[in-house]
Amino acid sequence: MNKKKELGEIPPVFPNGWFALMESNDLAKNSSKFIQALGENFAVFRDADGEVHVLDAYCPHLGANLAIGGKVRGNCIECPFHGWLFDGNSGQCTSIPYSSSKPPVQAKVKSWPCAESLGFIMVWYHAEAEEPFWQPPQIKGVSDGEFSFCGRSEHYISTHIQDLPENGSDVAHLNVLHTAGIPAGPRLVDLHGFLSKIFTHSWTASWKQGDPSHTSTVALTHTGKVLNWRVPFMDIISNIEQKGPGIVILRFDSLFGLGQGVLVQTVTPVEPLMQRMVHRFYFSNPWLKIVGKIFLYGENVQVS
Repeated sequence: MNKKKELGEIPPVFPNGWFALMESNDLAKNSSKFIQALGENFAVFRDADGEVHVLDAYCPHLGANLAIGGKVRGNCIECPFHGWLFDGNSGQCTSIPYSSSKPPVQAKVKSWPCAESLGFIMVWYHAEAEEPFWQPPQIKGVSDGEFSFCGRSEHYISTHIQDLPENGSDVAHLNVLHTAGIPAGPRLVDLHGFLSKIFTHSWTASWKQGDPSHTSTVALTHTGKVLNWRVPFMDIISNIEQKGPGIVILRFDSLFGLGQGVLVQTVTPVEPLMQRMVHRFYFSNPWLKIVGKIFLYGENVQVS
């Protein structure tokens, strides 16, 4: 249906902020990946010391893709066509193997500010090329490895990126669209069928603008019922933080009374009106990973 609509004026499709290019565990030392996102082509590589670098993907010489067939040498990446070396920090060409002259200053690719956070490799994007004025978050339990990784999910959503944080802050829709439990499945037509009444959710929530200005928070309380009877251990108290347009952190102080949980959500525009949304879930109790997986499955049903 979106393709049948005439596109009018819309907000910028690639807003400023930190965005996940890929998950950290998908990039080994001395390897590279080609990533297309935010209207850009990125060469993402990890050097022998484990440091991540992000450069423009195409060599300024004859346009070869540095990330496809390029070799990581030290903190540089080597062009697969003629062997030019580009520094991962500055993007400057440091060596041309068949020339004894110093590489010209203009032999350079753009180097992007990047960071690793919460299991993701992130890049700073700014339409006016301003330097980062905030950093992606680190969370105790996740960043230090104390919590157990329970699983992940990935969705591609055909929409403008602004629609997703606006949906998250629209607390009024929760008790209309998100009351049916997992047995009902993801289809809207089944939300009022028999299966939707076996297990139900109810929500109370409040939203507020955060400080600093790139953040906002939602305080959310979930109550679970089976056949309309409240089940106290299914109560979940959570705090949701939006960090810029591309990062959301859901912290659960008590997940079914069994421990703490953290759901990390990243949203990245891979096309102007196509978003890649990834969830990674972490749980404080390593012996109850199954609880985290059930929760993640339920989250997938709600998203779908």
